[in-house]
Amino acid sequence: MFFFYFIIYLLIWLISIQPFFLLYIFSDLMYYLLYYVIQYRKKTVMQNIKHTLPLLTKEKQLTIQKNYYRHLCDMFFEIIKALTLSEKEKIKRCSFTNIEVYEEFQKKEKSIIIMGAHYAGYECATMLKNHSASELYFITKKFKNYYANRLICAIRKRYKIIPLETKKVISVISDNSTAKKKATYVFICDQSPKLSPSNYYTSFMGIETPFHIGPEKLSKRYNMNILFLKTNKVKRGHYEVSFEVITTNAQKTKEGEITQQYIKLVEEQIHKAPEYYLWSHKRWKHSKQTPCTK
Repeated sequence: MFFFYFIIYLLIWLISIQPFFLLYIFSDLMYYLLYYVIQYRKKTVMQNIKHTLPLLTKEKQLTIQKNYYRHLCDMFFEIIKALTLSEKEKIKRCSFTNIEVYEEFQKKEKSIIIMGAHYAGYECATMLKNHSASELYFITKKFKNYYANRLICAIRKRYKIIPLETKKVISVISDNSTAKKKATYVFICDQSPKLSPSNYYTSFMGIETPFHIGPEKLSKRYNMNILFLKTNKVKRGHYEVSFEVITTNAQKTKEGEITQQYIKLVEEQIHKAPEYYLWSHKRWKHSKQTPCTK
């Protein structure tokens, strides 16, 4: 097992040290392979686009689908590149437009929850450590693939991020709260939860969809402030990150209010540039309309 992992890691490292222009040539080749030959989740992607953006023409929906696969391939190589990318180059490619919002939040006597989505360059959140006065946790859903887990953890640790598995979130936050230790917790909150009678259903892109409400519950229980991580793809390999305040008084919000505000902000991003959302994820598989293939 170790030898196999070593070979895989070595191959990934050899790819990672290549210049960006060469990686994007690889990305273009991968796009044609993934889209036209393998047709990876092609049906799921188009079903998701059709059901959430039904007013668009078929031609526009097809354009979004193709551009999504191009972006997906770019992201694949950009994540690999992050394994050896210098901090100076990373800062150049992931710029924060209003980092002062996050810095002001850190001055308050509360920990912070940052809610993001699988949109554009969400991995830019790893660069927040340069602006964090306390520990920064990135909540991670464990991949089924062992090597994918090792790679993602290696990249995040390289940027001094603490990967935190979902099953350990409550205990870590509880311990930090008891010790009066401030921290920042980054949640990518748009994953599809397991089917359960207790799921919180609400409209997302016009479809009744279940949502994780863990961040909302945790923010109320431990009195944490919440920011939304907004990412924008400026051009190939370059992203802008900004913050929007969701709440500074979670304990006084109504049930579902935080989640609804989060969904509204995610939808705004998708409608602005839909090709950068993670359409290959079966986000609506437990929706009441069941729009996509299980």
